[in-house]
Amino acid sequence: MHGGMMAGMGLWILLWGLLALVLLALTVLGIVALVRHLSNPSAPGAQSWQQPDQAFPPRPPDHTSP
Repeated sequence: MHGGMMAGMGLWILLWGLLALVLLALTVLGIVALVRHLSNPSAPGAQSWQQPDQAFPPRPPDHTSP
C-alpha cells in the first residue's frame, strides 16, 4: 500500500514540475516578444524619435497663379 502512495506522490511531483517548466518557457517567450516589440521602431503604434513637426519635410511653396 505504501508503494502506491509513493508512486502517486511521484506523479504529482512530476506533474507540478512539468507545469513549472511550461510556465517558465511561456514567461521567457513573453519577455523575448516584449523586448523585440519594444526595440522595433517600425512597429505599429510605436513612438518615433522625431518630433511631430520634423516627421515630414516641409513642402515647397505652391506657385500656381489664380
